[in-house]
Amino acid sequence: MTGKDVLGKLDLSVLSTEQQEKLRQFKIKTRIDNEKYLNSHPEVEVLIGDFLRFEVY
Repeated sequence: MTGKDVLGKLDLSVLSTEQQEKLRQFKIKTRIDNEKYLNSHPEVEVLIGDFLRFEVY
């Protein structure tokens, strides 16, 4: 099961409106921080590309 599968099954209705908003803001901030990191470290793209091209037999 991938992370997306797990997140897709979470029942957000158990969170209060305030908690849902805090979670939404946290997700946005995390995504922005991740983008900033990847943009300032271009070597990561190369490593990921190499990793994805690697074939296991």
